[in-house]
Amino acid sequence: MLNTPEHGGVHSSTSNSVLFEFKDAQGIIDAFQGKRAAHVYSRSSSPSVAALQNMLNDLEGGVGTLCYSTGMAAISSSLFALLKAGDHLIVSQYLFGNTRSFF
Repeated sequence: MLNTPEHGGVHSSTSNSVLFEFKDAQGIIDAFQGKRAAHVYSRSSSPSVAALQNMLNDLEGGVGTLCYSTGMAAISSSLFALLKAGDHLIVSQYLFGNTRSFF
C-alpha cells in the first residue's frame, strides 16, 4: 500500500503537503509514467487520500477505491468511464445543482 500507519500508530496522520520531493528528475519521471508508486501533487494523490482509499477498500472488500474532492469530479469520472461516443443517458429533471447542466 502507498500509505500505512508508521511507527505502530493506530491511525494515519494527515498530510498537509501539496508537493512532494524527489531525489532526482528520474524519480518524478518514473512516478508520472507509472513505473513507481509515489505522490507528486496533492490534487492527484496524497498520503491522506491514499489512507482513506485503503480503509474504504478494506472495509468494502473492493479491488480498488477512488476518492474525489468534488461531487462533479466523481460524476464526470464515472460517466466518462462508463459511456462512449453515441451513448444516451436518461436523467431525472430533479438532479442536484449543476449536475443537470453538465448533460
